[in-house]
Amino acid sequence: MIEKEIKTLKAFSSEVENRINNSTDKLLWFRGCGNSNYKLSPTIHRHPIIKDPKSIIELEQKIVNRFKQRSIPFLNRNLNLENKWEVLFYMQHYGTPTRLLDWSENPYIALYFAVTSSSYKRVDKKIEYLNDVSIWFLDPVKWNRKILEDVGYSEGIISYESKHIDSFEPFTDFNLMREKPIAIYGTHNSGRIVAQRGVFTIFGKGIKPMEVIFDEDKFSGDTLIKIVIPKEKIQDILDSLISIGITDSVVFPDLDGLSKEVKRFYKFDI
Repeated sequence: MIEKEIKTLKAFSSEVENRINNSTDKLLWFRGCGNSNYKLSPTIHRHPIIKDPKSIIELEQKIVNRFKQRSIPFLNRNLNLENKWEVLFYMQHYGTPTRLLDWSENPYIALYFAVTSSSYKRVDKKIEYLNDVSIWFLDPVKWNRKILEDVGYSEGIISYESKHIDSFEPFTDFNLMREKPIAIYGTHNSGRIVAQRGVFTIFGKGIKPMEVIFDEDKFSGDTLIKIVIPKEKIQDILDSLISIGITDSVVFPDLDGLSKEVKRFYKFDI
């Protein structure tokens, strides 16, 4: 797998441009991680005790039922609780564990998440970041065609309404589910998802991270790329992002985002 170190926003922008120009359909997705060691796995796979694939699928079913039972008093929109996909996307938006993994169509949004979610400490009033961060580049069209090559798939990103994802739907029988994740478009059911240009990979019954699948299935080298930013350069890149308008209230277009932006501007810890 291609792994490259980037130290400036200019270098990052250049890498994005070069990779997009060489991608399928001139299209890439991006995911930022606050620690370069983090795996490309969804939250439900990170349960501290439950690790068995079938038990994880059963756990998701319990979580979905629990969410549907308890969410009604808190809903501020007409969420169709009978639509399994709509419920799953809504759960993901609010941080409930699912088989979905978040990506963005905007590279700078992914970069923002990487540098703002990195752990740090203050030493002599200065911030010291504890880990390198990473931004993953995914060619979703190339990924889907490889994962679904057994059914002769030759199209691109899949809508959640497509028959190609029937075997990924919540409450599908475990034995009928596909194994490996695919790239899909979800519902834009919140202002945050719209602002963040949110898209997803949906995992099947398998629990291997995407980078492991990439290596084992011998994808072409530019399908999945890892960009690493050394911890010494995180603050410089964050400052550069803010200077071009990628701020907290842009990524989170609500009062929470504005409050975070004000705190960051006046040098509070976040």
